[in-house]
Amino acid sequence: MIEANKELTQEQREDLLKVLKERFENNMHRHEGIEWNQVLERLESNPKKLWSLYEMERTEGEPDVVSFNEKTGEFIFCDCSKESPKGRRSVCYDREALESRKKHKPETSAMDMAKEMGIEILTEEQYRSLQQLETFDMKTSSWIQTPADIRERGGALFCDYLSLVASSFNNEKIRVQLGEILMTENKALTVNLSRVWGKSPIEGVSLETWGIIFNAIVDGLALQAVLRKDFQLIKHTRNLSNW
Repeated sequence: MIEANKELTQEQREDLLKVLKERFENNMHRHEGIEWNQVLERLESNPKKLWSLYEMERTEGEPDVVSFNEKTGEFIFCDCSKESPKGRRSVCYDREALESRKKHKPETSAMDMAKEMGIEILTEEQYRSLQQLETFDMKTSSWIQTPADIRERGGALFCDYLSLVASSFNNEKIRVQLGEILMTENKALTVNLSRVWGKSPIEGVSLETWGIIFNAIVDGLALQAVLRKDFQLIKHTRNLSNW
């Protein structure tokens, strides 16, 4: 039986379903091959799950369908806000971490909030899969499930886009893929420069080298835009194009 405070009013239910439907239809790349009517049927038959989604939405998680479990027939919803949900930030990982804090103790923990909301924190594998759909946590970090052996030593895991990218460099397959992407970009820039310039403006510096240099500039601008909140990307790219 659902607790009284975990029941949505008819108005809350209708408003939530309207928001979820609109988000679902505006982001079909997250759930290709799935139809909204299928999702709606499951939600309407499970008001407890609907309440959990309401809590995710209330805390600004922007939940959306990201996969389908063929074994259980369940649709998997996940927070799809571009950054860590505003209503669930600045908290410890779990109750143990919360109780050990001496100063500036948060009101609750991520694990406690998840339990109260009837949801689960993502594993590292699930977080990586989510990042393959879109880019999330460019400026914030999110707690992920921490293995018991790490937790026993007092550690807890969190992820964000940049740390995920950095850790990916330890994966040979991903390093090769990133290298191939860079080579493709370098070649494309070299071709474009040859069309614009015809030949290198500086003797001894090949168009291929110019392509690599310009690609490095573009990547550097992109990195600064991610790391610096005050970085005026449009201004600097406009200045570059004028040059």
